Amino acid sequence: MVNVNIPLAHMKEREMSSKSYDIVVVGAGASGLAAAITAGRAGASVVVLEAAAAPGGTTLKSSGGYWVPRNKVMLERGLIDDRDRALAHMAKLSYPQHYDRGAERHGVGQAEWDLMTFFYDNAAEVLELFHENGDLHSQFMECFQGGDQGLPPWFVTEEDGEVYGRLLAPVPTDVAAAGASDHIVAFTSREGVDTDLESDVAEAGPNLDSAAMQGQGQISGDGGDLVRMLLASARRHGAELLTEHRVVDITTDAAGEISGVIVDTPDGQITIDAKRSVIFASGGFEHNADLRERFLRGPIVGTCGVATNRGDFIAIGEKLGADLHNTEEAWWTELPLEPCLESFEQGTLMGFAYGDSMLMVNAEGNRVTNEKLFYNERGKAHFVRDADGSLPNYLLFMIWDEDVAQDDILWPSRWPVPEPGVDAPEVIKGDTLEELGDAIRARLDKLAPHTGGFQLKDGFTDQLPKTVERFSGFARAGKDEDFGRGATVTDVYWTPPTRENPMPNVTMHPLREEGPYYAVILGASCLGTKGGPRINTDSQVVRKDGRPIPRLYGAGNCIGSPAGAAYWGGGSTLGPAIVNGHFAGMHAAKEPAREPVTA
Repeated sequence: MVNVNIPLAHMKEREMSSKSYDIVVVGAGASGLAAAITAGRAGASVVVLEAAAAPGGTTLKSSGGYWVPRNKVMLERGLIDDRDRALAHMAKLSYPQHYDRGAERHGVGQAEWDLMTFFYDNAAEVLELFHENGDLHSQFMECFQGGDQGLPPWFVTEEDGEVYGRLLAPVPTDVAAAGASDHIVAFTSREGVDTDLESDVAEAGPNLDSAAMQGQGQISGDGGDLVRMLLASARRHGAELLTEHRVVDITTDAAGEISGVIVDTPDGQITIDAKRSVIFASGGFEHNADLRERFLRGPIVGTCGVATNRGDFIAIGEKLGADLHNTEEAWWTELPLEPCLESFEQGTLMGFAYGDSMLMVNAEGNRVTNEKLFYNERGKAHFVRDADGSLPNYLLFMIWDEDVAQDDILWPSRWPVPEPGVDAPEVIKGDTLEELGDAIRARLDKLAPHTGGFQLKDGFTDQLPKTVERFSGFARAGKDEDFGRGATVTDVYWTPPTRENPMPNVTMHPLREEGPYYAVILGASCLGTKGGPRINTDSQVVRKDGRPIPRLYGAGNCIGSPAGAAYWGGGSTLGPAIVNGHFAGMHAAKEPAREPVTA
């Protein structure tokens, strides 16, 4: 058993007893740790190489939820998850340009369909296996407004209906330890975890959404709990973790088979041999400006992904002949522009837009979306193109009144609306809507060097009051005739109960007739990209003809996501990451050890 009290810094600096392992895992987020657990349980020797100074990746910053259809928790509570309806729902969201409900595979390509159906059919069993083996204890991400169905679906489609319960989260590590066997206590309780890991979790910054949800009564764990449990189990199965070890290339033997990796370390470049396989779980390319420009559907102003996510696997995969898939897509959200100019990496996403007397407009002063849509769909609104290819919604403007400004509730995704009395320099203020428009224009002038000179249209100041009045009319009538705001259970669920709202649609309230009014400039961003080398259902990386590249596996955000363009629901990043990581570890461990090859 590995001593859980060995500080990570010491693990990083100590000399490796061997530079040869059965399996090399690249990345210590959820997918990499899941792969290490399964490979280690199969008896393989495993090293996990993490580019950052601490494990966890973007997983550590997340709310810790993972989307698992047909999971045991929901079935035990009598909730229904129909396979045919679910797969139609997933196909519609993932590949809307191809979707045809009456066609074979609903119009989706064979390779894409195989990954979706494989995930649906196997995800629940993987999470149950992890539970039974003490790797990860799961529960519903708690319904902080009461009830026992878990959180509502992010999307309600005709195909699927309102299916609750697919979003799981880790049992908080101290709770998991209280009723667990000794080895689980040693590896999951906060008292038994490395003090350095606790420091790493703290240094990742406060998880504002998790703190807010816990303040509203949620008792499920977050990304820190998820990393604690997975890392502890990986160590229990013998995996070695080496931080500040960035994989920059693959090595091959005389027969042309993958034989290991080349690694940049603080002490210089080294080579680590992989006798069976290499598994990449190295994150997306959101911090690589060249790859963003080459691949993404449009520019982003910032990201929640960690700074080590630079897309190294893209170049490595291309050199090996891998087929690239889904590279135009990311897990989209929005972020306020000005904080991103200070730091491209932000600590939290802008999940569900805060406030009832709040709306978003474009440079013409018009609404362009249902502001209560969840983050992935709002992010896409920034990429609508005009006939000439320009992006009229490159920047949007979130506007609210004094009632929203004075709400004092701590609520998930309150940001970027500051708490009362907090001065946020990115917030623009005007005593009237006309003055607010002028102030936005002046701020854009100041920011022009960073925005390509993006400006308001000439009629913005005249149009904004008309748009606000139209919105307020919809609020009084209870129906958003333009974008359907408040028509779904998700819209309503994420609207905080901040005041008595007598309006028939609780997600909307007329803006006050008198100022002041406030605004923040928003741009598209992402939690992480989700395109890269294509994998098959065994998590093998494949060539353009579908043939696997021997001994090479992938999982997480570094590969072409099974979700395509979709964000199936909360936890759609981590659900497939854990599942694909598990199967990568399983099949990688089954590879025969390479025989020495002589020239």
